Amino acid sequence: MWIVFALAASVLWGLTYVINEQVYKKISIITTIGITTLFTGVIMLFFAYLGGLLKQELAVIAGSKQLLLFIIGGTIVLILAELFIGLSIINKNATLAGLIEISYPVFIVLFA
Repeated sequence: MWIVFALAASVLWGLTYVINEQVYKKISIITTIGITTLFTGVIMLFFAYLGGLLKQELAVIAGSKQLLLFIIGGTIVLILAELFIGLSIINKNATLAGLIEISYPVFIVLFA
């Protein structure tokens, strides 16, 4: 089943690049990231609350400085990655930006 999820993610990431290429012609990358992360955050926190995970997992985060630092670091990296791919898309196009960006598995191996 993992391969279905991975392929679905790949399809959806590709779609976001094409959609964002059109959005970036009208509004800035920063505004786009702000709006999408705001909605994403609200929706995901709502689902975490509904699933009974939010309170319990906030306690886990509060009890682990290392986990909190990983979350903060991951958030910063995600924001920078979104910003850089956005800049790449507006400076060239979604297709070429995506073709270069698919080299990320090399970095997964290096960082792991």
